[in-house]
Amino acid sequence: MKSFNTYYINKEQLGLFIHDKKIYNSSSLLIQVYSAIVDETFISSLISELTHFLPDAVIVGATTDGEIMEGKVSSGKVVLSFSHFENTTLKAASAEHKVNGYYSGQYLAKELITDDTKLLIAFTDGLHTNGEEFLHGISSIDEKVIVAGGHAGDNSHFAQTYVFTKEHIFSKGAVAVT
Repeated sequence: MKSFNTYYINKEQLGLFIHDKKIYNSSSLLIQVYSAIVDETFISSLISELTHFLPDAVIVGATTDGEIMEGKVSSGKVVLSFSHFENTTLKAASAEHKVNGYYSGQYLAKELITDDTKLLIAFTDGLHTNGEEFLHGISSIDEKVIVAGGHAGDNSHFAQTYVFTKEHIFSKGAVAVT
């Protein structure tokens, strides 16, 4: 696995970073986005830019209340993490909460976990999801899979958070990748 991290500045800088680091388009490329910019239009635009450069990549992300890159905490920035896997099949899914986080956890686990699954990375909105119930939903389907991730933030405003994949942006839901 190769991994590269950068702060998002603009589309031109993104293209140069992808070129300089020789990040190539692949369905085995995971892009994780951690955005202090809590704006659905910005997130949609960023996803569009990433998809322009790397259309086959799997994208998951969340808004933040502080970003971490290479051991340093920042605020007010957007961190992009590119991980290219050699022998790993990636699959992402999303769920808008219909009832509560328990059922979203169950849904994502059913959609994503197979006998070969080693890890599930999940992000839930930060205002409407009980994290414990979400995890109970996942473990009701498979209690052995390792789960990483967390709640989305909004710079401590407690007004609006987002989680997203390439296909969906939710303010009340969850996203995951295995």
